[in-house]
Amino acid sequence: MLILPGVRSAYPVARRIWQGILSGNEANALLRHAPSSMNHDVWKSFAANEVSHSIAHYLTTIHDLKGSRGYARVSDVARDLKVTKGSVSVQVKHLKEKGFVTEDENRFLILSPLGESIAREVRYNRDVLIQFIQNVLGIGQGQAETDACKIEH
Repeated sequence: MLILPGVRSAYPVARRIWQGILSGNEANALLRHAPSSMNHDVWKSFAANEVSHSIAHYLTTIHDLKGSRGYARVSDVARDLKVTKGSVSVQVKHLKEKGFVTEDENRFLILSPLGESIAREVRYNRDVLIQFIQNVLGIGQGQAETDACKIEH
């Protein structure tokens, strides 16, 4: 079994395994011989992460709606995430404060360049994890999507 101390630090290792460049045993050896402070540093950086699981979902939902419909409104986000409009409004306020989202005069939600970048990174990482979990570990699509989402954050 491959033991990964943290997604961010282990991601290149997982990618190399998936691409066939690195075997599971080689990866375990690489990770086992990492400095003992590695786990502590990984968790420190994880705790400092501004992008929570919830924020990632909101940003990717806004990104996906913009891509499929050309716009995203609070009501659209609420429907996609199966939450109330009030919950979305509260979260959008936080997203605005962090500089991830703006709202135009028609009340359409617009990702800032930073918000767009985060949404794309989250989507890419999640897609790579899904492929890895499905193709390398042999897990079904539904469970792979659930696990990838959990691992991402």
